[in-house]
Amino acid sequence: SAYFLNKLNPKVVPIQIQLHGDIANPAWKKISLQNRIRFNLAKFSMSKANGIRAVSNSQALKVARIFKIKKAKISVIPVPINNLRLTADISSKRPKTLGLIVRIHNDRGIYNFIKLVKSLTVVRDDFTVVIAGDGPDESRFLKEIKELLPKSKIRFLGHLSEKELKKVWRKVGVLVSNAPAESYGRVMREALVAGVPVWATKSSGVEDLISKTGKDSVRIL
Repeated sequence: SAYFLNKLNPKVVPIQIQLHGDIANPAWKKISLQNRIRFNLAKFSMSKANGIRAVSNSQALKVARIFKIKKAKISVIPVPINNLRLTADISSKRPKTLGLIVRIHNDRGIYNFIKLVKSLTVVRDDFTVVIAGDGPDESRFLKEIKELLPKSKIRFLGHLSEKELKKVWRKVGVLVSNAPAESYGRVMREALVAGVPVWATKSSGVEDLISKTGKDSVRIL
């Protein structure tokens, strides 16, 4: 829209694009038809931009390679988090609880979480799950998780405010992030600030986080 408005404007206004999605990750494009359309539109729009903002170095490098954008055109500016200090020492004495804090939607990899729980139940039954969030797939997702685990091992909290979430971290043994494409991963970083280790699907955001914290705190599933 900005590009076409500039065509009508006697004074050309610089255009900056801010990227949130992990659009250069092949997994992101495969999530939906809508994402494939967005990917193709991005080829055009980014070539017309004067500047591009990425939220991680890994995301910036992939965007430069996949979309053939000059690296000098891309600025890496992470999403600010209050009191961000990633905890170097993650205690191994944690509750046997899988935490899922997510928008409950198919594109966040929630059904891969179901597969993970199903695989774990084959080898052990001494863990519980804590789920926080809401979304369009909430009913189906909860139905499937209840078919795998007894009600006593499932704690569903719904949508939480930032203040409420802070009280939940001490009850989470490990945060699980199954999003197939993640450009930054704010919740993963908040988990580490709270001293909670992370299991995650490989993505730009996860790679960037591992580069800062090491593989002891964040493990790729």
